Amino acid sequence: MVVIKGKLLTGELAKKRGLLDNEFETFITSITLLIEHRIPSFKSFMENFSFIRRLSQLGTLMQTWFCGVKAGTDAFGNVYYHERKTTEGFRERRWVIYAGEPEASKVPPEWHIWLHHTLDAPIPDQSPFRKSWQKPHQQNLTGTPEAYLPPGHVLEGGKRAKATGDYEAWQPEL
Repeated sequence: MVVIKGKLLTGELAKKRGLLDNEFETFITSITLLIEHRIPSFKSFMENFSFIRRLSQLGTLMQTWFCGVKAGTDAFGNVYYHERKTTEGFRERRWVIYAGEPEASKVPPEWHIWLHHTLDAPIPDQSPFRKSWQKPHQQNLTGTPEAYLPPGHVLEGGKRAKATGDYEAWQPEL
C-alpha cells in the first residue's frame, strides 16, 4: 500500500507500478487485507468487548499460575489468591479471579476486608459478626435488566403518582 498524491494504492496496483520492494510485498498485502476486510465495526468490537477484557487479564492469570496460592472461594464462584512468598518489608499481595464478568461489586464484604488487609482471614459463616438480619450480598445491578427502577421512571411507564394533600408547592413571596 502506497500513498501517491493523496491516493491509496493497494498491493497489486503498487506492484504493477514498481513501487514495492519484494521484501515488503507480503507485509503490505497483509496490511491492506487487514484494513480492507478484517477491521471489525464498532458494534462488533463492543460485542467482543468481554473477550478483550478477559484477554487483558492474561498477566493476572500467569501470576496466579506461577506465584499464587488459593485462599478460598466465595458463594458466587470467585476464587481468591495470595502470594506464595512475600518479600520482606512488603505486604502480601492478594487478588481475585472473578467467575464470569470481572465486576468489583461481586466481591462480598467478608472477602473485601481480606483483600484489603483489614483482617488476616475472611469472616467465617458462623462468626459472631454475622447477624440474622443481614441480607446476603448482591452485586451492583445498575445497567442490567434487574436494576431498580423507581415508580415514575421512563422505563416503568413514566407516570408518577399524584402528590398527596400534605404537599404544598413552594411559592416565592413577591
